[in-house]
Amino acid sequence: MKLFAGPCALESGEVCFEVAKTISKYIPKHVDFYFKTSFEKANRSSHNSFTGKGYGYAMDVFSELRTSGYKIITDIHLPNQVDLFHDYVDAFQVPAFLCRQSELLEAVAKSGKLVNVKKGQFISPRNAILLGEKMESYGCEDFYICERGSCFGYDNLVVDFRTIDILKNAGFKVCFDATHSTQEGGDSVTSGNWKYAEKLSKSALVWGTDALFVEVHPKPSEALSDKDCQIPLSEFPNYLSSVF
Repeated sequence: MKLFAGPCALESGEVCFEVAKTISKYIPKHVDFYFKTSFEKANRSSHNSFTGKGYGYAMDVFSELRTSGYKIITDIHLPNQVDLFHDYVDAFQVPAFLCRQSELLEAVAKSGKLVNVKKGQFISPRNAILLGEKMESYGCEDFYICERGSCFGYDNLVVDFRTIDILKNAGFKVCFDATHSTQEGGDSVTSGNWKYAEKLSKSALVWGTDALFVEVHPKPSEALSDKDCQIPLSEFPNYLSSVF
């Protein structure tokens, strides 16, 4: 079982290390932990939203984390970013809104890294099979298709857990995003309710998910992205013990 977990956006090295150390302290031995954070948030609803601190800052933080023994997974938005970050991370993630970008999928597939492809909230489970077929056609040997909820109306997300079964029956490994699946409509920023994440995670495990994706922050109310969806770091040990 793999766990991709960490703060939504790379806000600071201090936050990254605080989260990584806490997760490592409490994570069960049978769980393979990858520290997750996004060096750039390219898909923002508002021009006022935080997007990142730049490539150089992210590379420095990732280098320090890896030197300390942590494996890193981060989002890639453009094909050229694969080469830029290849030596700084252990895995790549394709954001949900970019999941059908063939050039991007081909770049991450040929990177030789583990890849987590977020299923767009606008894509049916059967169309998600096509994502897996694309990754296979590009020669990727280690990838997950990640269920993160589907649009219910304009802004709210709901989870169709049949997706996990459909994808696994098609021969693909599946990841479940427990925190983005709690998103609800907001005004200029997305809202949500992280308290649903534990039950959603348990349900995903019943359906046979191979990995879990969870966003965690020391002070979610002060987070620069997805503040309503991220699990408070103080609550995360309880989440781990309950889910695993």
